[in-house]
Amino acid sequence: MVSMSVPYRIAKRLAVPGGEAPEHMHVTLAYLGKGLSPAQLADAHRAVKAFARGCSSPIAAKLAGLGRFSASETSDGRDVYHATVDAPTLPAARQQIVDCLKQLGVPVAASHGFSPHVTLAYLHPDAPSPAHRMEPIEMACHGLNITTGARKAFYPFGSFGGGQEHFAKALAPL
Repeated sequence: MVSMSVPYRIAKRLAVPGGEAPEHMHVTLAYLGKGLSPAQLADAHRAVKAFARGCSSPIAAKLAGLGRFSASETSDGRDVYHATVDAPTLPAARQQIVDCLKQLGVPVAASHGFSPHVTLAYLHPDAPSPAHRMEPIEMACHGLNITTGARKAFYPFGSFGGGQEHFAKALAPL
């Protein structure tokens, strides 16, 4: 998957008993599925690295509330209890990443629309929510991750600057 990590100090504040570990909290931007070929994985890394390098500043976000997605096949029949993410620049950035991955032949799951969130816990559908309200929390994401199994690669934003021109040039040979 392609994601942005939640800063650890913030993730610790969000953690709920029996829920996701703070070090695993993230905002998923694109789920790439299983079974990528080595070439597809290399292309995904190259695209995400180029995009991250072209970003000149962190992505500002506000964890603005709590919600719950109903159980589905993709959540193994459990409800997804989550913090909502309000980040005005995120949908466009995500779409650029998804479009580039698709152009490179990297499959991106489309089983759900994009609803930016941080999963806090997976709950039995009959279980109560751990909380019903939270105070908004400001955060900044400083890069993108590609996670495959237990491996995570981090690509910091603005490593070389250059904005969208850098992104386009980095991918031009494709």
